[in-house]
Amino acid sequence: MPSSPSKPSSSTLHATILPGNNHEMLVEALERRPWWRRNEEPTTDSDLWWGGNGQPFDWTNGTAKLINKMSVHSEICVKHKLATNIRRYARAAKIDVSTLVPVSFVLVAGSANAQIAEITAFRDAAAARGAKIWIVKPGSGNRGHGIKLCSNARAVEAHLAKQKVGSSFVVQQYIERPYLIDGQRKFDIRQFVLCTAPEYAVYMYRDSYVRTCSGIYDADNPDDLSLHLTNDFVQKTLPTFGQYEDGNKMSFEQLQQRFDAIPLDDGRILSFEDEVWPAMRRIISHVFCMAIPIYRSAPSRGRSFELYGLDFMVTADGRVLLIEINTSPA
Repeated sequence: MPSSPSKPSSSTLHATILPGNNHEMLVEALERRPWWRRNEEPTTDSDLWWGGNGQPFDWTNGTAKLINKMSVHSEICVKHKLATNIRRYARAAKIDVSTLVPVSFVLVAGSANAQIAEITAFRDAAAARGAKIWIVKPGSGNRGHGIKLCSNARAVEAHLAKQKVGSSFVVQQYIERPYLIDGQRKFDIRQFVLCTAPEYAVYMYRDSYVRTCSGIYDADNPDDLSLHLTNDFVQKTLPTFGQYEDGNKMSFEQLQQRFDAIPLDDGRILSFEDEVWPAMRRIISHVFCMAIPIYRSAPSRGRSFELYGLDFMVTADGRVLLIEINTSPA
C-alpha cells in the first residue's frame, strides 16, 4: 500500500468530485489525505472542482481554486471543431495537415447550399485520391456511436442525407492500410497528455497504452465495426474480448515486440522509441500550439489542468497520425 502523503501547513481543503471516469480513484486519493473533505453537495465554490465526464463548470460565477478542465476544451475534444481548427492552424503554419491527421472534411447534414466549398473539396479529394473507404463520425460523438464506413463519396452523401438536419460530421479518408498486430488485427495508441494553466505546460505520460481489436481486420468488410474500432465500448461486447491481450490492451514495450516480429512494407523494423514517440510528440506540439492561444483568450478561474486521451494510429509504412482527442479519458 502507498504511504499517506505528508500533511501540508494549510487548513482543511474542500473538493467537489462529480461522478464519471476515474472519480473513484480520486476519491480514494483524497481519503488518504485527511486534510481534504469531499463536499456533500456539489458546488463551484471549493478548493478543487472535478468533473469526471465533461460536466460543465460555471466559468462566469464559479470560484473554485483548482479545476480539472480548460474552459474551451471543446475546441480540440469535439471532432468537428478539432478538424476545423487543426486545418486552419496548419494552413497558417504552412504545414501539410495530412502529416498530422487523416484528410478530413466537416460536413453538415441538410446544409448543402451553405457548404458548397467544403462539399466540392470533399468530392474532389475523393476523386483524386481514389479512396475506397471514408469514415463518417458524428461531430461530437464518443464510444464509436454513430460511426459509419462508406465505400465512396456518393455513399457518404447518401448517409448524411438521412441524418438530422444541421448536425455536423467529420468525414475522414480511412486508413485502409494500418500496421496490424501479428499481421492481422488493428490497434491504436491511447496517449495521455496533461495540460496546465495558467502556465500552459504540456506533458506526455510515458506509461500510456495500446488498444487492440480482437477480430481479424478486413478492409472489404466495412459493416462490422468491431474489426475497425478499438473502443472498449465496442470490443468488450465480443466473445473474443481479451483472447489475445488482457483487456485488449498492451504496453509500449509489448508493442515494440510486435514491431520486431513483423517489419514494415519496406522491410524496416519500426522503433517505438525512436520513431513513433517522436512523431506523437511532434503532433502533440502542433495541437497545443494551436489550442493554447484559444485557451488563453477564454475565461478562467484560479488554476486549471486537464488530462486528455489522444488516439493515434500507425500505418503500414510507419507513419503516425492523430485520430481524435478525448476529454476525461478512462
